[in-house]
Amino acid sequence: MDKQKWLLVVIMISVIFSGRGYGEEQRSRIHLESWYQEKWCQEHGGEKEVSLNDGTRADCVTPSHIIEFDFGDKWYESVAQSLHYSLNHTEKRKPGIVLIIEDEA
Repeated sequence: MDKQKWLLVVIMISVIFSGRGYGEEQRSRIHLESWYQEKWCQEHGGEKEVSLNDGTRADCVTPSHIIEFDFGDKWYESVAQSLHYSLNHTEKRKPGIVLIIEDEA
């Protein structure tokens, strides 16, 4: 197994065991993740919901990056997901993350 795939496996296992407990209530959000994805991707000349080799879909693909969007309290999920996207895209793209941090005030 090459280094990148091994690293991805280690990160995914870490994510699984460091996640929130089952049944824990999710915080209410001001906007859905897709709202932020739409705005950011359009502003940066990206394409939304791009299908990858393994059947998953990347949130946004720009000419240089493949981006995962997630809320700040789920940052650990976005790390593994962005690396996964990068490894499974037909063209070489740098993994990227847009963390969504909402201010209710």
